[in-house]
Amino acid sequence: MLFAGGVLGEFAVFDEAGLRGAAFVNARVVWRSPDAPADLPLHLRPPEARAQPLSAAQRTHHLGEALTNLLVGVRRFRRGERLSAWQFTQVYALGHALALAADATPPQSGRADPYGVERRFEVRYPALAARLGGCLPGLDGTPGAALAILDLLDGLHLPGWADAGALSAQVRREAGEALADRTPRAVRGRLHG
Repeated sequence: MLFAGGVLGEFAVFDEAGLRGAAFVNARVVWRSPDAPADLPLHLRPPEARAQPLSAAQRTHHLGEALTNLLVGVRRFRRGERLSAWQFTQVYALGHALALAADATPPQSGRADPYGVERRFEVRYPALAARLGGCLPGLDGTPGAALAILDLLDGLHLPGWADAGALSAQVRREAGEALADRTPRAVRGRLHG
């Protein structure tokens, strides 16, 4: 709901099992059913809670997903599926890359959001945020976005990056070909002799 002063209010309704398993920041129970247990806990998460470092398995998962999402995105772009390509590259792959970047980079001061790395990302990781424009060029910029995300990942010096070299090289090659495909034929003729 939107208050008259412009403040957005969010409401959530939980059953007992959902409430017992959830963690909240700045939450309070406004109403409780008369038959609900009086001792239902409200697990408050400290607003300044630092995210736990990713495990090796989580890093491997994020890296594998980022690279395969980039490959799928570039291939869909080349088939003319611009919307799906954008989603796989500039949403899915970038989300995995940001998780890896936030894990590998010490944050600047600023409150972390316990639910999403993209919240306050620009304040906490200004050097990484300065590179986001290249990662998010829009619907027709998928090949360039794939290359920018690969460059971002390469600069993180991630464990396992060398093992992903073949897949990274494949994405880089296909993104380059997709960029060449978009160059008008007359210009391509001059570029290639």
